[in-house]
Amino acid sequence: MTVNDYRVKVLTIIENYDKDGGATFDIILGAIEEINEDELEQIIIDLLREGLIYEPEIFRYKVT
Repeated sequence: MTVNDYRVKVLTIIENYDKDGGATFDIILGAIEEINEDELEQIIIDLLREGLIYEPEIFRYKVT
């Protein structure tokens, strides 16, 4: 998978948990077995910087 594929997966997972208060880092990590913590962290940082997601609580993410 490419980084862009992972970004789309991360966004989809976060969107699916949006009504439940957002997706936690652990939920996202568990849903994407082939990604490691460092890669996921970098994708989340990029998505936060781009304004596609936000962090209403520490390590909990929602789409904007």
